Amino acid sequence: MKRLLRKSLAAAVLFGLTSASAFAQAHLSSSFDGTWWNPTQGGRGVLFSYIPNANAVNQGTLFAALYTYNAGGSPVWVTLQSEGNASAVAKEIPAKMFVGSGGSFGDDFDRSKVNVQEIGTAKFIINSCNSVDIQMQPSVASGLPVSTYKLQPFQKSNACGTVVQQCPATTIDLGNGQCQLPSAISGNLRLPKGKTYIVQGQVSVRAGGVLTVDPGVTVMGSTNRSQPNFIAVLADGQIVADGTREEPITFTGPEAVPGSWAGVVLAGRSICNDAPTTDLGCKFEAIPEVLYGGTKLDDNSGVLRYVRILWAGQVINANEELNGLTLCGVGSGTTLDYVQVHGGLDDAFEFFGGTVSGRHLVASQVGDDMFDFDDGYSGRLQFLLGWQGSQNSDQGRDSNGVESDNSNQNNELLPRTRPVISNLTMIGSANGNEGMRIRRGSGGIYYNTVVTGFADTCFNVDGASSAALTASDLTAHYSFVGQCKAGNFEGAGQKVWDAGTGNRTGDPMLNGWMPQAGSPLLSGGQAPNEGYFIRANYVGAFDGSDDWTRGWIYNVGAK
Repeated sequence: MKRLLRKSLAAAVLFGLTSASAFAQAHLSSSFDGTWWNPTQGGRGVLFSYIPNANAVNQGTLFAALYTYNAGGSPVWVTLQSEGNASAVAKEIPAKMFVGSGGSFGDDFDRSKVNVQEIGTAKFIINSCNSVDIQMQPSVASGLPVSTYKLQPFQKSNACGTVVQQCPATTIDLGNGQCQLPSAISGNLRLPKGKTYIVQGQVSVRAGGVLTVDPGVTVMGSTNRSQPNFIAVLADGQIVADGTREEPITFTGPEAVPGSWAGVVLAGRSICNDAPTTDLGCKFEAIPEVLYGGTKLDDNSGVLRYVRILWAGQVINANEELNGLTLCGVGSGTTLDYVQVHGGLDDAFEFFGGTVSGRHLVASQVGDDMFDFDDGYSGRLQFLLGWQGSQNSDQGRDSNGVESDNSNQNNELLPRTRPVISNLTMIGSANGNEGMRIRRGSGGIYYNTVVTGFADTCFNVDGASSAALTASDLTAHYSFVGQCKAGNFEGAGQKVWDAGTGNRTGDPMLNGWMPQAGSPLLSGGQAPNEGYFIRANYVGAFDGSDDWTRGWIYNVGAK
């Protein structure tokens, strides 16, 4: 049986209004810790815990625990668990009741001696953000009476978050808890939790506009696919999507299939090598309105933190899908941290020029490249996971872990594509292509990188222009190549590898993406000695004990 309660039951139910109906429909989350009680009944109380389902929008499991007495006066510890996935916006949630017995207090605890018995049914009734009832129907054999607890937050700080009684101004109320975003955002638009926000067509955050997305919010592409549904944050606009581990922000399509919607585009005034000294001199081919580039290296397009972008890649032009997250000339003032792109038809992350840096980026089960660098990108990235998986039928000969190009038209164009990357884990599948493909005059400085499991080679440096950068603008240090079907190296890959320091090959000994005990990845690493990078003496994105993806990413399937 699923574990009844998390380790701490001084737990977490956040109720935020999400409906303009007569009652105050609540939105459950795990953001706030708190105890609920009835002050008129001698302090009778309940500990709640709501655990969001990382793989289902607005779904989760609601737990409760209370200490009471049976008809004979003996103390009983009762727990309640919602049946199946509970909707975070449901007014009534059916549950089951359990009691536990056995076990012991102290270091000699033995789980096998604990007996958990189902004793009846219950119903959580969410009246408002300040009122919850629990109707309990225990069996006769349990010795507990039928009862109803009427509860309120023990402290005001555990009560409501933002009250959402109607769709925000400038959005369209579609009913059924959905608000359609406007096609253009020029001022400040905040999306509080409690509604699902619909993207119909192109939604542009224009110069001076700020789109703020609260933790736990879901932004969804429309079911109307007559045109591509995507968000474009244009130069001098900003998006502030600052989620939490417990309440990540989700951008997704209406169906959990690749290409269900188009994706997210950010454009800024940082450099691009097609027009390095011209303000907004570069054009995103897929969307001509998106102009980018300039000399403002620290340009700020906002914040993406604890964000999941799912099922992107809707066709935007003939034979052209949009990436999950496209970054065009985005500057170093922008925050990228704990961002996952999953299940798209095209690339997960693609950087066209720019100087934006980022940490804790996850690319999973996309149809094309996981990390793609072009047009003079020169940012710094640390703790990256690429998990190709095998559940995207669009994977094929163009599905690489890293693909890095300088310029297709002029391989020697300056400034050159030269990302600086540390602690990169690239794990391929039988359906993909190469682990790392560096070509067309691209450089790159790679530290603490592990590449394994790809259907073609692990490390390919393709063409004379990139090969000529060996030991200068193209290096690999303290890195590890595992096993790829067509061999470890291709082109000048071996040359670059041998010119580096501390590089190794062999069995990385991974359990999924985590190094096992005794793995060679657990030592022999060294991050770049630059201010941005966090010290790391291990190879790959994980140190063997801290799986920083836990609790916020969309499930990538079997590891």
